[in-house]
Amino acid sequence: MGLKDRLRGKRTPEDAFADEVSRLVTQLLPVQKVERGDDFSLKLTIRGKTEPTHMFLQNIFVEASRLEGAARDERLRIAVLAMTPSDRPKTWAEAQPRLMPSLRAASWAAATTIMGKSPFRREFAPFVELMVAVDDEHSMSFVTDDDIREWGVDEEAVLATAIANLAKTPAPVGGPEGAPWLEVHGPDGYVSSWLVVPDALMQFGASLGDELVAVTKSRDSLRLISTRDAGALEQELNRVEAEYLAEPRQLSPVPYQLQSDRLVAWDPPADHPCRRVVDRLHRILAMREYDLQLNVLTDLFAKSGVDVYVAKYTLMERENRTVWSWCTWVRQVTDGLLPETDYVCLGDNNDSKASVWVRWDDAVRLAGVALRDEPDYSPGRWRVHGWPDDAVMATLRNAAVDPPNDGP
Repeated sequence: MGLKDRLRGKRTPEDAFADEVSRLVTQLLPVQKVERGDDFSLKLTIRGKTEPTHMFLQNIFVEASRLEGAARDERLRIAVLAMTPSDRPKTWAEAQPRLMPSLRAASWAAATTIMGKSPFRREFAPFVELMVAVDDEHSMSFVTDDDIREWGVDEEAVLATAIANLAKTPAPVGGPEGAPWLEVHGPDGYVSSWLVVPDALMQFGASLGDELVAVTKSRDSLRLISTRDAGALEQELNRVEAEYLAEPRQLSPVPYQLQSDRLVAWDPPADHPCRRVVDRLHRILAMREYDLQLNVLTDLFAKSGVDVYVAKYTLMERENRTVWSWCTWVRQVTDGLLPETDYVCLGDNNDSKASVWVRWDDAVRLAGVALRDEPDYSPGRWRVHGWPDDAVMATLRNAAVDPPNDGP
């Protein structure tokens, strides 16, 4: 049911779910009031807290829809208990045993704040960032730069402690007999974090041999896949794509490989049977991350009254299922932010026949001061101010291509 149904007074499945969770909140948490909030959320007034707590329901709604009976009840109970207020550690001694590494999608990490402060984070892989969580029984919060200063330690000590804590944690591993893959099943909330402990991954996947890749389509998923059988690997990666797109807590569909004691995005040779699907997964990840970022930035600029054009990352598919990405650089835009794509279309709203398509690398190389990297955005954005002059446009036209027939 859509908005019209709600305006007519019809109850939607989301309404029923919000009511169910509201009743559970009143049973499990010390709340004074529970109200419906915006964007499918509940606004909780918890005793002893001056500011309301918002419980967003979309992800848990999707997850609960996949479960039944006791498993569904337990998932809802944990989600509610995760809203329990917890004390942040004041000293390094208090913090040490509670720290865990946490991988998150770049768009999510960039949009996260804690009491108005941004959490500590660093890039782990394209579109994936490494954060450090303060673990509680039913929830987690994230370490900020202020926390690190207050504890009197450096970032490396915080990361090393978190990784050491995870390495000591049991993690069941298993899969169907004879299958070319295994799943890691713990710990809850940190399954994907095993990517930062490559030695453990090799131990987990020992039965698959030395040739394997790791995929973490969601926060709580980690699959190890053998690369020995290219046909079976391609089939698994196609399955990962579908599962990633259906995940409510997406992380990355890209396969990662151990290289010199660290994990990197797998880069198969150009003639490898899996090359096309790997390239596709990279671009699907970029599309998803840029879409989420676009929504956040558009809302932010609208609320602050800033007129910035945030360009969309658009993905196109060929008949053979390979894909290519593009964005638009519009002449009438005086201030814009472009995503990094395969192609840029320079267009004029007043002249539809004047469009010029160029590869991204050529746009960066030839546009000069008209196109500049903006390092503060994650995923990365490039700033455009105005339009290239006639001389630059002449060089861009000389580099023009036909993207559908000239893709990567």
